[in-house]
Amino acid sequence: MGKRKRGKDDQQSKKKQKTGDTSQRQKRKQTLEKKENSLKIQKATTQEEIDARILEEVKSRKKTCPYTQEQSILILGDGDLSFSSALARLGYTHLTPTVYIDKEKCLQQYSTARSNINCLEHFGIPILFSLDALKLSTEPRLKNQLFDVVIFNFPHTGVPNYDDASILSNQNLLTSLFTSVPYVLTRNGEFHVSLKSEPVYNSWRILEQCSQAYDIVVETSMKPLKIKHRRKFQTYWFVGYTHVATSSQRSVASNDCYVWIFGPESKEWESPKLKSVGPLYEKGMFKCRPCKEQFDSKKRLELHLQSRKHRDNTGEEKYCPPVVSAFQCPTCRPVVRCNTQKHLDEHLKSRKHLRKCKSLAKRVTRERKQHTKKSNNNNKSKKKNRKKSKDKKNVDPEILVS
Repeated sequence: MGKRKRGKDDQQSKKKQKTGDTSQRQKRKQTLEKKENSLKIQKATTQEEIDARILEEVKSRKKTCPYTQEQSILILGDGDLSFSSALARLGYTHLTPTVYIDKEKCLQQYSTARSNINCLEHFGIPILFSLDALKLSTEPRLKNQLFDVVIFNFPHTGVPNYDDASILSNQNLLTSLFTSVPYVLTRNGEFHVSLKSEPVYNSWRILEQCSQAYDIVVETSMKPLKIKHRRKFQTYWFVGYTHVATSSQRSVASNDCYVWIFGPESKEWESPKLKSVGPLYEKGMFKCRPCKEQFDSKKRLELHLQSRKHRDNTGEEKYCPPVVSAFQCPTCRPVVRCNTQKHLDEHLKSRKHLRKCKSLAKRVTRERKQHTKKSNNNNKSKKKNRKKSKDKKNVDPEILVS
């Protein structure tokens, strides 16, 4: 009988445990659901915050951006259409982007062109392909159309910069631009040309080309263009814009660039006398004095300074340019660089890093001990010297005489 009672008691206890386990599981599920709901709410709030921040950034960039949404803007020679898509994202809808080549060639030449075209089509902005910026007066697609702003960012003929024909061809391009753009500008319109402030681009002499075109346009019924002012080209105004080469997908660094702003001649304003941005280009202006060699460009000179020939002539060690990384271990030597924060965190937890930290701590303590020993020895020697000097001073003169 006792055994049966015990069996019944065990069964009842097992049932109670099961019921207790189920209740605990239900509680855990409820807590997990609450956490998930709270996380969802947090995600929603963070997304809302991100959207609000994006709107604030767009508004701030609209304030800093030199154009207004009411202006009608014509963009000439926008190779991969990144500049016009950047303006479209900022809310500028009165745009007419143009490209010199066909649509098929544009898609073949620039890998980013398709996404930019889709962006412009999404905003309902038409694109004019195979449009020559030097023949705007005879272009049927721009007939009876006038624009408040005409933009041409970094015009170039495609001839390499350090060829003999490069400077002359680009000068002719600028003069022909100044003769064709007045047919498309309004009375108070502006023509914006952005150029680099390097010796090659300075030698194009944009103001001289404008004065040459002035004499040609005066003979026609149109008003010629004159310089209004000049300002720095800020790339952070236009998110997603990349300065791309005319003949390839190669991206070009657009540091230290200026926008030259021209307008039709009027009595309301006077053209200022602007100083030159920098020196003009000369052959062999970049020199290596120890090697006694001349170079056409700054890049070629930098490559020469890294070469073995330069090191042999000067007796220098191998030139290693500094590599800057955001995710870098501050203690490990040689320097450990990671691509992401996760990789860096994993490295900081690794045995290799901890061993190096221990060895570094031991070395630091050793150096401190050595430094303290040296300082103590120096102090002792100084004290001895002071005592000797005091003893010499305290000696009686009579003793010295005797």
